[in-house]
Amino acid sequence: MDITTPASDIEARIRGEAERKIAAVHTLKEIHNEIIEEREAFLTRDSDRRRRLGEALAQAKKAGFSDAELKDWRVDPVGSRKRVKVRRTPAKNRGESPDSSNAATEASTTAATASDIADSRPADQMTA
Repeated sequence: MDITTPASDIEARIRGEAERKIAAVHTLKEIHNEIIEEREAFLTRDSDRRRRLGEALAQAKKAGFSDAELKDWRVDPVGSRKRVKVRRTPAKNRGESPDSSNAATEASTTAATASDIADSRPADQMTA
């Protein structure tokens, strides 16, 4: 843009940019609202199912099942499971050379990842 550009061209350019931004914001808002609404609906259904499961577990316990026998049927709320952090000591404290410490770190990371994947499967898939 220079001083010789007519004001109407500048105004048209600014309007065009503003309209593109407004269109982008409307799209973002629409998609964001869909996600939020779907999540809220899911969480509502999930909460109702967990309440009914709790009632069924109470009935099963009254029928004579032990807590240990019912353990596999319990379900935590969505998002309540916390990831386990792998604690590592700095390489200088391990007394290892940098080459061997990388191999050890990679092996422990692979093992931790494999156990996280195995633990995240439902109980019926773990026994299959």
